[in-house]
Amino acid sequence: METIALTRSPQRACTSVVEALGAAGPWLAVVPHDDDWVIGLGLTVQRAAEAGIEVHVAVVTDGRFGYNDPATIRTISATRSAEMDASCRILGLPRERIHWLQFPDGDLPTQQGLKRLPDGSATGIAYVLARVLRQVRPTIVFGPTPTDLHPDHRVVASELDIACFHASGDIWRELGQPISLPTRWDYAVYCPFAGAPDVQIQGNETQFTRKLDGIAAFASQTQIGSLVEAQRRGGAIEHLKRVNWEFYNVTTTAQHFVAPTPSSLPTASDNGYQRDCRRSETLLAQWDAKPWDPLVQWMREARTTPLLLVAEGSSGLIPCSWTLNLARRWNVPGLHF
Repeated sequence: METIALTRSPQRACTSVVEALGAAGPWLAVVPHDDDWVIGLGLTVQRAAEAGIEVHVAVVTDGRFGYNDPATIRTISATRSAEMDASCRILGLPRERIHWLQFPDGDLPTQQGLKRLPDGSATGIAYVLARVLRQVRPTIVFGPTPTDLHPDHRVVASELDIACFHASGDIWRELGQPISLPTRWDYAVYCPFAGAPDVQIQGNETQFTRKLDGIAAFASQTQIGSLVEAQRRGGAIEHLKRVNWEFYNVTTTAQHFVAPTPSSLPTASDNGYQRDCRRSETLLAQWDAKPWDPLVQWMREARTTPLLLVAEGSSGLIPCSWTLNLARRWNVPGLHF
């Protein structure tokens, strides 16, 4: 059986992009520039098409600053649009699923937020993306990693995040009916993620060739050959990182201001070691085999004998604190630490 997607744990192998990413379509890839979609997601899009998933691509900029020869300044946007059409044909992405936002290339930091136009209409990257989101109604949305060096990429990452919340909220009904909040994934183009990615997508030789040809279709970018070669050296794989949004919770945050006591048990809201300890205990409790059973049995049989655990520094966390937590979980009295 061919494995096409792997989580960070080698023990978890997925046989479809739906299983790997957790939702069927439609999917929406939001890209700062026209060639970013095939560089960062060329294999993922093809795998999605195999699974019958409807994929849309929203191109945020018009590509006006992607010229090499000043003589092509007036024509470069149209040239890149034609190259986008060619790239989509190579990878089998229907042209009607391309959404052109037409914001000025290289000027996205000034297009953040909302702007009211003289005719009374509104614009701004987040506003226009909210409209596309309500049109496509995706279950999954892809955006560039915010750690990218290119400022247009960083802006698109942050504007896409807030656009997802706008589109799922009860505002701006002129843009359509609110959607369910989609799952967000980051892809990489030029720079790595902040931390390890969560999913690896693998493609076959045919899909890899299509991806390379789809990148090469942007021939007006004279440095495109170096990008093709870099992709060729890397092989037929792509990586995605899950974006985990977290709302401010006053109760959770207040825990930072509570003085810890030796007898306090870890909770789900704890940070650092206590949080990891709780997660580990939860995972271990789900195992069929429980390697700590002999320890628990011994503690239960020794109820009348106090158990003294002595440790220094990190040894006080492992294994002493762990043993203490297990003892409390199984109501073993008479422990002192």
